[in-house]
Amino acid sequence: MSNKHIACLVILFFAVLIIQGVIMIRTRATEMRGNAEIARRSVMEAKANINNQRAALDNLKLKSAALLGYLDAWEPYLAAVSTPESGELYINTLIKKNNLLLLSQRFDVMPNKLELPTASASTPKSTKAVTIPQMVRANLIIEDDFIKTINWLGQIETDLPTARVSNLDLIRGQSGNDLKMNLIFDVPLAKPAITPSPDK
Repeated sequence: MSNKHIACLVILFFAVLIIQGVIMIRTRATEMRGNAEIARRSVMEAKANINNQRAALDNLKLKSAALLGYLDAWEPYLAAVSTPESGELYINTLIKKNNLLLLSQRFDVMPNKLELPTASASTPKSTKAVTIPQMVRANLIIEDDFIKTINWLGQIETDLPTARVSNLDLIRGQSGNDLKMNLIFDVPLAKPAITPSPDK
């Protein structure tokens, strides 16, 4: 075989290698263009999804603005009494702050039940509340000066606005201007909010 033949074979070999290389590069380029197109479509879909989610969030914020404002106004009062012990302590503090004579006290933790209307309106159905599952029920007997006792009862609405009076009996006291008050009122214990852990 002459040198010319060998040179032709070498050139042919290199030409085949070049052609294979060009085909591989074109195949990869086509594949990359396809992947880029898929990625571009994914980005467009993600942007559209984000815009939809933002619109939904803005709509929810708009619809719940009044409710969130109401919650913000009441949250400090609900947070003030979060356990049965803090409820008892808070009520005792309110009594001692006004120097009232406390004859008797009893505290019970009660489930908070909501009355929901059923098919028959005359027999409402009870269900346990989720946000405020329990209440501290304070049973108090106070006997002290009429004006001081009535003013304290009126002050309860300011000091403990979440409380609900469920029973109130006012009787003349044993001496002078005294008033005996049998009072039962409930203080809600709000369920604490679950905060996500930082590792999640």
